Amino acid sequence: MLISQYLWGSIGYTVGACQGAAQAVRDCFGNQKRTILFIGDGSFQFGCQELSTILRLGLNPIIFVICNNGYTTERLIHGWLEKYNDIQPWKYRKLPAAFGAPARAYRTHLVQTQAQLQGLLSSRKFNDCSALQLVELYMLQEDAPETMKKIAQSLTKQNVRS
Repeated sequence: MLISQYLWGSIGYTVGACQGAAQAVRDCFGNQKRTILFIGDGSFQFGCQELSTILRLGLNPIIFVICNNGYTTERLIHGWLEKYNDIQPWKYRKLPAAFGAPARAYRTHLVQTQAQLQGLLSSRKFNDCSALQLVELYMLQEDAPETMKKIAQSLTKQNVRS
């Protein structure tokens, strides 16, 4: 199943949605399946408090925080140099500990290269379902899926007409 916020463009809701999906997966399948979240660093900063709830409930999703220096979607729509699209960089890997989670409840990872990502994805420990996995995944600020770029172009045109 895929849950996406593109339909209504609600930035920041996906950490809470991940929590709900992970709870439903656990209730229906135990630890046989995983919930996986891909979220930009800017969006994550909107709803990061739900990471605390995920940890408190003992849920075990995989969360990829795509660190690309701010609001890439907004940059695509409103311009690359607008300062309101910049964010304060966080040390995302330290958040589970800051929320008081025991070390056995989570694993954190830093990924800065494609080789590191491939190594992580093929790791048995990463793929087991025993703990939350939080991945800081660094990408270029301009890197975005083609679909996102097309949606942004459409929104830019719509904004010009308004």
